[in-house]
This record gives sequence, structure tokens and C-alpha cells, in this order.
Amino acid sequence: MATNLLASLLAAALIAGEAPTAAEPGAVEPTAPEAAALDAPGSLIIEVPPPAIFLGAAPPAPPALPPAIARLIRAAMASGDEAAVTSIVRHARQTFPSAQQEIAALRSEFDRALADRRSAAAQAAHERLASPRVFDNWKGNVELGASRTTGNVESFGFYGAIEAERRGVSLDHSISARADFQETNGVQSAERITASWRPRYRIDDDLNVYGLAQYEHDPLIALSSRYTVGGGVGYSVVDKADMKLRLDGGPAIRRTRTTAGEVFTAVGGRASLDFDWKITPTLELKQDGSFIMDGGNESGRSVTAIETRLFGPVRARLSYELRYEHNSAIGTESFNTSGRTTIVVGL
Repeated sequence: MATNLLASLLAAALIAGEAPTAAEPGAVEPTAPEAAALDAPGSLIIEVPPPAIFLGAAPPAPPALPPAIARLIRAAMASGDEAAVTSIVRHARQTFPSAQQEIAALRSEFDRALADRRSAAAQAAHERLASPRVFDNWKGNVELGASRTTGNVESFGFYGAIEAERRGVSLDHSISARADFQETNGVQSAERITASWRPRYRIDDDLNVYGLAQYEHDPLIALSSRYTVGGGVGYSVVDKADMKLRLDGGPAIRRTRTTAGEVFTAVGGRASLDFDWKITPTLELKQDGSFIMDGGNESGRSVTAIETRLFGPVRARLSYELRYEHNSAIGTESFNTSGRTTIVVGL
């Protein structure tokens, strides 16, 4: 029925005198057999539209950085952890290469905020160092040790020391004091007291000038009191996080009072060495030494120590001390050593 209806419509069109339209440019003319088949009764013609061509249309925009990843980066930024931000940003760039611009903008925002925080912290630290109160910015340690012997020999000994340092914008201060007492069978066998103050002005990171004021007392070597005032130049030969070596040298004036009441004043020279080596995070080697010579008098001291951290600010210290004293004016010369184990508490 449908075939007959299509044939009737085609015949009506031909009877009405409708001429076929000219073929569109580029159209393919049917062959004779194809035309005969199309003109045959019952033929069904289906026209398929040509494919759409989009001329000048922009390609679809690449996908933006997923909101969850952006929130993760911002959370790391808020924590201020630079290592975490660097790690997350690196992985985000690898996973979402089409979002490089957005990721770079987030990283730049973090870098600016980090630079601002560091600048503010540096300014605050500079202000604290520039105008400190009397007890501000000090750090150091206290060292304590004791010994007790009973039996044929009765003895008791005590050793204590304190060291403190305050660092300023360019002027540093360090103070130290030591006391060593020993009594054996009721007789004083050791009585040494020393104290010193040393200001130091830093010219640059390596070069500095310093001053020195020192007091000593040791009656067992006929030294009732000795005051030393001096100064000089210091230089940091090595200044690393795990190793430091500093050398000092300059003139010094010493005024000595013996146990017999004699007083001597002499001008000489002084040299010192300060070496610290952090072997591991919990083990440190230290070497301190000084030597003063004025005329026919010389004195020196060397301390080698190993410290290991026990817990918190508490460390154990094993040290060996060598002392040399020569005084030609009163004809004394001594060479003494001592080893001790002590506890050091950081302040």
C-alpha cells in the first residue's frame, strides 16, 4: 500500500510538470542503472545529510585543577610546611599537566606569604637582639660533678662550672666560672677557682675583636690571686653546622699576688683555641685551650671533652684537663692533669 502511494505521488508530480532541480555543486550524478532503479515503481529514497563541519570553533577548555586538590594544596600552605607544599605541588603538576597555570599561581602565593613571615621573624629577632634586657638572650649550661672515697684514704671532691653566652646584633658576651675543691684525709688537696668575661665584636661572619677579663685562684701553686686583662683579634677558621673552629690572639696584662704576699705585674701575649665537632646528633667532641706568656712566666690550660645526650637538656661529659704553670719569679713549676665524669644541664 505504501509503495503504491509513493508511486502515485511521484506520478502526480510529473503530471504537474515539476522539472527536477539542478544538481548541487559537488553532487554525484547516479549511473543509468541506479537511475532506472530509482525510477522503478516502489523505490524508496532516503537522503542522508552531510556531516556537520565546525569552522573556526575553539577546542574545548582543558579541565581545571580539581577542587579537592586545590583544597589540599591550600591546607598545606596554611600549615606553613614548605616541604609538604613542595611535595604536593610536584605531584599535582605531574598528575594534572593541564592545570599548570593554576598550580603555579598557588605556589607563588605561598612563596610570597612565606617570604613575608620570614621577613617579619627576622625583624622581630633583630629588635630583640638590638635592645635586650639584662637577662634576655642568654644561653649556656651548668656542669656538676662530685667524688667520695672512704677507707685508708678519706677524700671528698666537688667540681662545678657554668658557661653562658649572649649573642647580639654585632656584640656578643660570654661568661664562665669554675670551682674545683678536693680534700684528702682532712687536708686541702685542690682549691682552684677561675672566672672570666669576654665581650666580642663581630666585624663580619669570620673576623672579630674581643676583650678579656679573668680571675684565678690556686693556693696549691702559690697563687693567691691573678687578674688578667687583654684583648685581640679572633677568626673563625671553620663555621659549619656540625663543626666550628675559632682562633684568638692578642696582648694581655697580668697582675699576680702569691700566697707569700708578693705582687708581680707583667705584659705578655695570649693565644687560645676553641673547637667543637658534632659527630652525631647526640655525640659531640670539644677541645678548648689557652696559653699566656709574659717574660719568664707561662701558663696554659687544655681541656678535651666528649659529651653525649642522655635525655632532654641533660648530657654526660667525660673530660681530660691538662694544666701547666711556670713562675720564674718565685721558682715554681707545675704540670698537672685531671680526668672527670660530670653531668651537664643546658640552660
